[in-house]
Amino acid sequence: MCQGWKTYVPNATFPKNSREAHKWKYVVRKIQYWCYSWMRRGFVDNNDEYQISKYILLCFVSSESVLAASGNNSMLIEQIYCFLQGHVFVHEHLYLFFLRKQIRHYFVGHGSQHEVSTTFSFDLISLCLMKTFLK
Repeated sequence: MCQGWKTYVPNATFPKNSREAHKWKYVVRKIQYWCYSWMRRGFVDNNDEYQISKYILLCFVSSESVLAASGNNSMLIEQIYCFLQGHVFVHEHLYLFFLRKQIRHYFVGHGSQHEVSTTFSFDLISLCLMKTFLK
């Protein structure tokens, strides 16, 4: 999310005043943590909660307080809204915890499918060999 934010919500429109910059960083952090909360256990447990949270986030992005923190730059608010609609919400099936919690992952975290299959196969083979020798 952070890299996409840097790409699709450019920093060229960042408020210049230090007080506004502090408020703006707080708003950006709030939006990013809000989106990250959907990816973690205990925040959103079903689709209804997610839809409500998403609606409230979009209301927050379009609120007067966010507009004031952006230095009354409505173009920046529009870029955030377009980023969320076009690059975050379209990948719901990949990041929502309540959708992914049923996927069996065997407590393995690897970067490629080949590493997962190799590691899992090795563990399975070693388990079978142990059972064979223990008989």
